[in-house]
Amino acid sequence: MTPKFGGAAGDAGRRQQPVAGLDAESVGRACADAVGSLREANSGAFKEFAPFLGPEPVVELLPYNFLPEWAEDRVGREALHELAIAGKMVHAQVRWLDKIADDLAPRSVLANVHGLNEALDNLARARFRSVLGEEKAAPFFAMFAQLYARYAASLAVDQASRGFRGGRLSLEQYVEHAKARAAPVRAPVDAVLLLIGTSEEQISEARSCFGWWAAGLQLYDDAIDVEEDFAAGRLSWVVSETLGALGAHDMVEDLEEDLFYETALVGGHLVRNLAAAESLFEKALCLAESDFPRCIDYLRATLRRTRQYRTDLEELMASVHGTEGHAPAG
Repeated sequence: MTPKFGGAAGDAGRRQQPVAGLDAESVGRACADAVGSLREANSGAFKEFAPFLGPEPVVELLPYNFLPEWAEDRVGREALHELAIAGKMVHAQVRWLDKIADDLAPRSVLANVHGLNEALDNLARARFRSVLGEEKAAPFFAMFAQLYARYAASLAVDQASRGFRGGRLSLEQYVEHAKARAAPVRAPVDAVLLLIGTSEEQISEARSCFGWWAAGLQLYDDAIDVEEDFAAGRLSWVVSETLGALGAHDMVEDLEEDLFYETALVGGHLVRNLAAAESLFEKALCLAESDFPRCIDYLRATLRRTRQYRTDLEELMASVHGTEGHAPAG
């Protein structure tokens, strides 16, 4: 469930060349080389983990894109590079754990999960520590533990609601849940802001910007995956709203997939889900415009993509309603 930071926003990342020698591709290669050198790289668990090392430019450039322009001279290229590699590792790790929690990993690899997970954690921590030094590493790792605690709680909530046992969700509840699921991915943002010694106010704004963005991406992904989530018993907000409209939270086993998707679309639940995502992207964009201008292209790209998808669905709904409104000839 951790948001995928690719698509149109990823295209914006591939075009961007932030600092000489620091780009998404070099970060991705360095990360793959580092984790590939682990003793656990020959395990079945690593084969399941490896696909999540694929390119996601937005993730790979997070510490640079949240570095305020006034602080460019305070952080060298090598420091940014190391923080970006660590952040890439964390993102791949949580995406991999998501897959395991969703019961999508082969049973044969589960025995190796703890060893690889610990090795990845140690490797990422070593990268963060090498940049922050002991004095700043202590408060950073206290925060890092909190991010993983939020992530662990989100996994527990998802497992508890499998099969739609969680009941109906409010949008506010689901947004907080989505932020928790993405929480560890924010670590390189916190690290670079701690490194430059910025104000608590700016750190808070960066966290809010990232959180709105991540939650918006999750809602966008949910719209794309709505049929798959329903079939797998995963409770997203759009799934919850659709089941509520059908009065079917307690009788899901009798509900046909075609009826579910038709209700999600024609009932406007998918459109409202995407409109909620747009609202979150707009909140993130408002914060980025004042403090984190390098995030603007990414956010505008995700906003455009989401708005276009919503418009396409609205046109589809209009054509469906128009067809239903005409009596057959003859």
